[in-house]
Amino acid sequence: MRSHGRLGNQFFHYLVAQQAQQAGEMIVFLGFGSLNRLVRLSGKNRFRIPISPKLDAHVKPAERWLRRLGRSGTISRIHLDSDSRSLVRTEGKLPFTIVDSGTYQDWNAFSTAEIAELASEVKKYSIKGHMYSFAEIQPQAETAPFFFVHVRRGDYLRFPTRESPAVIPIEWYREMMHNIRTEHPGITFRVYSEDSAYVRRNLGLEPNTEVRNLGDLATFLEMAEASGGILSPSTFSLWSAYFAHIGGAAGPFLAPNYWLGWRDEVWIQPELKLDFLSYQNVFPTISRKNE
Repeated sequence: MRSHGRLGNQFFHYLVAQQAQQAGEMIVFLGFGSLNRLVRLSGKNRFRIPISPKLDAHVKPAERWLRRLGRSGTISRIHLDSDSRSLVRTEGKLPFTIVDSGTYQDWNAFSTAEIAELASEVKKYSIKGHMYSFAEIQPQAETAPFFFVHVRRGDYLRFPTRESPAVIPIEWYREMMHNIRTEHPGITFRVYSEDSAYVRRNLGLEPNTEVRNLGDLATFLEMAEASGGILSPSTFSLWSAYFAHIGGAAGPFLAPNYWLGWRDEVWIQPELKLDFLSYQNVFPTISRKNE
């Protein structure tokens, strides 16, 4: 199975592999560099092959060829059925199975026990060299309660389309921060984004607010220690909020209503409507113009 996307997607891919694995099968993880730092991907009945960006350019055509073999019935194929929203295995003639590509961002495709097992793996796998370790439960130095604010930009400025990008305007984050301050006077906010200059310019002067500039793993671990959070429509945000939630955080965890479909006010990913998140309309908080 080849990883697609960053850490948020890799959590879903790992769940797919765990659910699909049959007795006696070996899972071969191709890539998964981010997840490998949180979950042990090499061991009994599992093996990881690191994939550099240069090597990935050669792996992609091989994956496409294997997918064609799976769809032709030459080898076994695992994919997410679009109607039942469950994993389907189609047996092939050869003793080899390809997990067909996709994001698999469907919380309902996995049982509560499967997701809890993943959380257990993350908790117990030691992480060296980081100030905060969700595996160790407590940070090395005591910190005051804080709420995370995750502002996803980058590819979201043009995804899913340039005409209707998923990026959430900054006014919505300000409004959510104001609402949380009303309920939690004096609370501290920590802001995380791959565009730290943008959020420092737009949110850095908000009261009790600190813009953090960390790598992906350190950001995830720190967000997972939060008391609550304001999410972007990103699975990175979602998983951070989930780990904070199961760790006892009271919340709230505020997410944009309709997720990626907020501009058209249509749920294009209803499988990501989760009970522990509180969905807040982006309109009429902001005008309908693109940033």
